[in-house]
Amino acid sequence: MLTSPALQSLSDEVSARLAFFTEGTSRGTPARPVMTYNEVARERVETAMRQSFATQGRVNVLVQLQAGAQAFRELIVERLNAGGGDVRVDALAPSTVRQKARKGWPSTPGVASGAMRDALAGAQVVVRKVR
Repeated sequence: MLTSPALQSLSDEVSARLAFFTEGTSRGTPARPVMTYNEVARERVETAMRQSFATQGRVNVLVQLQAGAQAFRELIVERLNAGGGDVRVDALAPSTVRQKARKGWPSTPGVASGAMRDALAGAQVVVRKVR
């Protein structure tokens, strides 16, 4: 049996902040669905897996899954940069827009200083076989 693609080598702090994207916060901040696996994500992952197979010339399930997982991680980063991209992201509250402007942060939903996005972009994607 194979595990789902997982992001590795993220700090505990960055990993904890990622929960906000799927769950939102208790203070009412909405979830940011940048990790949604939809038709766009499926097409990206499948294309990457097909290209990996074409390059390898043979079936290596772990290699193909690794290529797919990396493509999904890249799409997540693209969505963060685009404030959602192909997924709907709720607009920022006016108070958040003002706070981000005061701090010199971009107005993009889901990106504050950019540290989490950058860590995610550089994270190693690991797919492993579970015995």
